[in-house]
Amino acid sequence: MQKIAEFNSEHSLFNKLGAKEKIVKISELRNIRIETTKKIFGLDALIYHCVTRKNAKILVYETPMDSVVVEGIKEVEEKGNSINFNDGINKYSFNSTKSTLYKRFMTKDIILDLSVEILADPFDALEKVFGGPEVNKSFSAVKESEHIFLPLYSMKNGNKVVSEKSGLNQWNAEGRQRDSKEVYIPIPAWIHAKFPDFFPGRDTAFVLSLPDGGEMSAKVCQDGSKALMSNPNSALGQWILRDILDLKERELLTYLKLQEIGLDSVVIYKVDGGRYDIDFTRSGSYEEFKTSNEVVEVDAAEDAS
Repeated sequence: MQKIAEFNSEHSLFNKLGAKEKIVKISELRNIRIETTKKIFGLDALIYHCVTRKNAKILVYETPMDSVVVEGIKEVEEKGNSINFNDGINKYSFNSTKSTLYKRFMTKDIILDLSVEILADPFDALEKVFGGPEVNKSFSAVKESEHIFLPLYSMKNGNKVVSEKSGLNQWNAEGRQRDSKEVYIPIPAWIHAKFPDFFPGRDTAFVLSLPDGGEMSAKVCQDGSKALMSNPNSALGQWILRDILDLKERELLTYLKLQEIGLDSVVIYKVDGGRYDIDFTRSGSYEEFKTSNEVVEVDAAEDAS
């Protein structure tokens, strides 16, 4: 049994359910994550690439990353904090205390059987390779691309919400006729204060590269450069609302939807030459980034611009 998913951020969606209902909900959330990942990266299928070991050997095998067959769930058995079940194809176990899903892997169909020499004293070998007992000083830190995290939500009365008339629901704002895919990703004011040179100036176009290899023209705009938008402004909405979240035209995005897919923020990497990369990140990533930068924010008022 190996861990394949954690659902700490989604705990409120299933913690009060009975064993069978809980397993069904967990399975549905797992399947949503798999399908969303395929959409984000433009993939047809996913596989597990597994490495195991035995005496003097490293073994590699691959197996499909199947969705859970919800209608095939059977043999649900609760033992202490764990709920064991299978779907007719794979065997699973869910740990309720850790909100963690495990899958039993049958390590057959080996694609690589590699003989290796097991070192009796690996630290001695490292010293010889790197030339001294203070091995840690010989490893240079990997330079990470400059990046920031942005939330796909806002805070209201201590709760995460997707505002009905701004952000990813900007198309629903009042005032003028708007495209049904008009959206923006909020840029909190502290981001500009902490990273003043990360983005180019307001209304300056740059290239935003998507995880599937696609690109779009983007810019920061609105008062205080509080919004990351695309040009045309419907391109970002087409990607997030239609291609990834599969929302219908003029269907409001809710935080519950983000909670179900386990993604509520994005990471932006500054590359070079006016280029940036964007990717979705797991729920809680923005909060961790904010905390690591020692930022304390108060709830922002809903923005209807």
